[in-house]
Amino acid sequence: MNITEIMSTLQDLGVSPRKSFGQNFLHDKNIAAWIVGKLDLKPVDQVIEIGSGLGALTKEILHSGVSATLLEKDKAFAGYLRKKFADTKIDVIEGDALEYDTRRDFLRQPAKVVGNLPYYASSQLLFHFCAEPCPYDRMVLTVQKEMADRLSASRGKKSTAA
Repeated sequence: MNITEIMSTLQDLGVSPRKSFGQNFLHDKNIAAWIVGKLDLKPVDQVIEIGSGLGALTKEILHSGVSATLLEKDKAFAGYLRKKFADTKIDVIEGDALEYDTRRDFLRQPAKVVGNLPYYASSQLLFHFCAEPCPYDRMVLTVQKEMADRLSASRGKKSTAA
């Protein structure tokens, strides 16, 4: 979706991006394809997508032919995704990804995680999905620069900045 299509879809749904959910929408197909490509998907993989929004990454996942479970907190987007991907191997769970029981994915291995994490919940989501025992073979998660700086900082420092 380009920016005009995103704005039109949001208008049709009667919603606008909610700051409280840290919503932003990926509109570059090349970046979406690159992100999903980093999952190195095989036909037997199961993908868990955190915060699917309007489905930019989901479309790329679908091209790979694997099954996916979308975790979408926003009711309007969950309904939209159910309709958009109704006749596919995509399952949509409406709810907070922090409440998702990752143990269920031991039964659906190999499992991989992808998502564009909102800043306000990035660390909690990372802890939740990386908790041991972890059922995931690979995770490809995008975070805001400030979170990336914190994650890559030396022990006792808040960022990589001097």
